[in-house]
Amino acid sequence: MIVLLQGVAVAQSCLPEGITFATQDSVDSFAAENPGCTVIIGDVIIEGDEITSLEGLSVLTGIEGDLLIIGTDSIASLSGLNNLGSIGGFLWISSNPFLTSLSGLESLTTVDKFLSIYQNDTLNNLTGLEALTTVEDGIWIRENAQLTSLDGLQGLNYIGNELWIKSNPWLVSLSGLENLEWVGGFLSIWDNDSLASLNGLFQLSLGNNLNIGENDKLLEFGNLSILGIGGNLYISNNDTLTSLEGLFFDTSITIMGSINISDNKELNSIEALAPVYSISGELRLENNAVLTSLTGIENIYPYSISALYLQNSVLLATCALPNICTYLGENMGPATISNNALGCNSRDEVDEACGITSVNEFILESISLYPNPASEQFSITDPNNVIQKTEIISSQGRVIHVFEKDFSNISISDFSPGLYFIRIYNDSGLLLKTEKLVIR
Repeated sequence: MIVLLQGVAVAQSCLPEGITFATQDSVDSFAAENPGCTVIIGDVIIEGDEITSLEGLSVLTGIEGDLLIIGTDSIASLSGLNNLGSIGGFLWISSNPFLTSLSGLESLTTVDKFLSIYQNDTLNNLTGLEALTTVEDGIWIRENAQLTSLDGLQGLNYIGNELWIKSNPWLVSLSGLENLEWVGGFLSIWDNDSLASLNGLFQLSLGNNLNIGENDKLLEFGNLSILGIGGNLYISNNDTLTSLEGLFFDTSITIMGSINISDNKELNSIEALAPVYSISGELRLENNAVLTSLTGIENIYPYSISALYLQNSVLLATCALPNICTYLGENMGPATISNNALGCNSRDEVDEACGITSVNEFILESISLYPNPASEQFSITDPNNVIQKTEIISSQGRVIHVFEKDFSNISISDFSPGLYFIRIYNDSGLLLKTEKLVIR
């Protein structure tokens, strides 16, 4: 027996070239003109001032390309997209002046590229995104004039690249990010004029930078436990921030880049940095007008610092921490110390406080390693014949070899690849400088 099924559409993918909806009629007639179409292969663009409802798109369960909702003048919510479960490209919601809610996206669990929520003038929270757990690339939440919280993102735990929260003038809380655990790129919280606390963020690992800047009302970090930073820590131009309490907690961490804490007018304590034991870049503290102490950076391994800048903190008088003294005494890299209080107002003052004997700069500059990186051997230039002894130091600070008098073609063929340090002494036993050597 042959049974004929008429009028029953079979669910299917469709429209590899994508589709643009610019009128209400194009939305309302979509299902009839595309029977069985539930997954659009190409990009979907919803734009213009004629559309008032998206109910005609309720048949959609997925979009493999981008979804752009841009420049609509009459849509107040996204009701009609309630069955949409995944987006294979961008989700871009931008310049929709009357969009007050993201309700309608309750089934959306994954965005494979960027989620951008940008310049939606009446949107005050992100309710509607509760099912979203993963954004494979990044999230931009920028310039939404009435946004007060991030409520709606409670299900989000993974962002593959960056999270950028910028220029939302009425954002008072990061509530909604409590379950976020991983940001694969940078986290930038920048220029949010009403943000007083980072409460909402709880326990987080970052693959790249943590940038906190130009948040004029920021008073505290709340209870933000950072488990690791794969790039730089940058805290700058937060006019009311008095301390970094709440930024790091019980465990020791490493920062795989520089620390830059600058231009924070009311910052008087950096003690919360005490768990940081290693960095891989510059240590820069500048223009913090009321900072009186470096307590908090005393545990940073001096060999992990590539350059040191302590400037324009006019109340800062004591800089001779043991690790700072080691860095300066072994001439490990550039150091600029100026315009602080007496005792830390110049490199000479800190050297004196550390008990460091000065060495002729011309002699120091004439000493170098070559080749660097090296694989089989390296040599040390010594045109002034001042070197008496050198030590090879592991990246953990352990002396693993000592050489005397002959500093040409030093064999390193038995050393494992990695970063090492070469301490160089004169015939009086005075440490002249420490150079980094990469063995490959």
